[in-house]
Amino acid sequence: MSPRTRAFIAIIIASILWGTAGVTAKILVRDVDPFVASFYRFLIASLFILPFFIKEQRKEHHAWKNLIPLSMLGGLNVPLYFLGIKLTTANSATLIYTIAPLATAFFSSLLIKEIHSFRKILGILIGFAGALFIIVLPLIEKNHSVTGDFTGNIFVVCAMLFWTLYSIGTRHLHINNKYSPVTMTSIYFFSTTFISFFFAVIFQKQFIVPALFSPLYIGTLFYSGIFITLITYFLYQWAIKRIGVTTASLKQYIELIVGVFLNTLFLGETISRGFIIGALFVILGLTIATGSKVFFVVKQKLFKKS
Repeated sequence: MSPRTRAFIAIIIASILWGTAGVTAKILVRDVDPFVASFYRFLIASLFILPFFIKEQRKEHHAWKNLIPLSMLGGLNVPLYFLGIKLTTANSATLIYTIAPLATAFFSSLLIKEIHSFRKILGILIGFAGALFIIVLPLIEKNHSVTGDFTGNIFVVCAMLFWTLYSIGTRHLHINNKYSPVTMTSIYFFSTTFISFFFAVIFQKQFIVPALFSPLYIGTLFYSGIFITLITYFLYQWAIKRIGVTTASLKQYIELIVGVFLNTLFLGETISRGFIIGALFVILGLTIATGSKVFFVVKQKLFKKS
C-alpha cells in the first residue's frame, strides 16, 4: 500500500471521527462554558501526547520558537467553534465547515501563489454563495430552530478560517520537512489549551461545575479529547505531509454526511428547505472546484493493487 493510499485512509478515519464533533460539542457546552469545555478537551489530549512529544524533542530542538505563532493562530479555531456551537445548530456548524476546501484553495493561491483553474474559481464562488446563504439564513427564517443563530454561525465561520490558515501553514512546513506530525500536533494542543484557559480566566468562567461530576459528561469529554482530538489531529497532520492540504481538506465531504446524520439522530435537528438549498450550492461548488479530480484519484488509489 502506497503512502498516498495510507494518507487517504487516515483522512477517512479522521473525517468519520470528526463527524461526531457536533453531537459531543453540544453535550460539552450544554452546562459548561465553551472556553472551559475547550480547555478540558485539549488538556486531556495534551497529557496523552506529552510523552511522545518529549521523545521527539531530542531531534527537534527549535520547534517551540517556530511553531508557537502558527499554533496560537490555529488554536483560536476550537474556542470559537465551541462558542458558535452553543448558539447555532450542529448541522449549521457542520455545513459551514464545508467551506474549508474552498477557503483553502483561495488562501493557498493568495499566500503561497498556487495557480487554480477557471473551474476551481467557479466552484469557489458557487460554494461561497451557498455557505453565505446558510450563514444569513437565521435572519431570513426567523424563529426557526433548524437554522440556528446568526452570531453563532459567524463564530463558526471565524473558527473555520483560523483552521484553514493553520492547515496551509503546516502544509508549508511539511513541504520543507522541518517538523514531525507529533511535534506539530503537540504544540497545537498545548497552544489551544493555553488559549482556552486564558479566555476562561479573562472572562471569569467557572472551571468546577456540577456537570463535571456526571458520568455522561466525563465520558463525552474523554471521548472528545482522545478520539476527536488526539487521534484525528495526528492523522490529519500525518496525511497532509503526504498529500496536498486542499485534497486533505476534502474530508469535509465525509464529515458533512456523518455529521448531519448523527446530529439529526441524536440531537433531533431537522433540515429546513432553505438549509437544503444552501447545502446543495456548497456541495455543487465543492464538486466543480475539486470534486472530479479528487474522486478520480481516490478511486484510483483505493482500487489500485498496491
